[in-house]
Amino acid sequence: MSWKINIRPMRGEDLDGVFWIERDSFSIPWSKEAIKRELENPHCICLVAEVNGRLAGFIMGRYVVDEAEVLEFAVKEEFRRKGVGLGLLSALKEKLRKRNIKVLYLEVRQSNTPAIRLYQKAGFKEWGRRRDYYFEPREDALLMKLPLEEL
Repeated sequence: MSWKINIRPMRGEDLDGVFWIERDSFSIPWSKEAIKRELENPHCICLVAEVNGRLAGFIMGRYVVDEAEVLEFAVKEEFRRKGVGLGLLSALKEKLRKRNIKVLYLEVRQSNTPAIRLYQKAGFKEWGRRRDYYFEPREDALLMKLPLEEL
């Protein structure tokens, strides 16, 4: 099957689909209202990926001055390991660079090896750890960062 990935800004009509991906991806998902608040935040970049016209994933990043953080990022299970996640990260990085953002941060469960590999492939490096940050189950968060001005 041929994959046509389209990355575009998130819109209000995407909220239901984004929420279902969020709910299926995280043990403690954000509410639809929280996602909507970020979509309406002028300092948040919210993108979705469509594969052959179907919603496949999303990423939300918030920036302040010259730094940004990935707030939420998920790809529907059937579309993982097919370039969707890397495409979303690349699109976010490009939009942040155009706003003169110098560094992008994120945190990830230490047990989420597939996500950590994806972030490393995208150029992120581990720079710290938050002990017992996550619960259900309780575990550490790895802190990762990507300098955008060096790319």
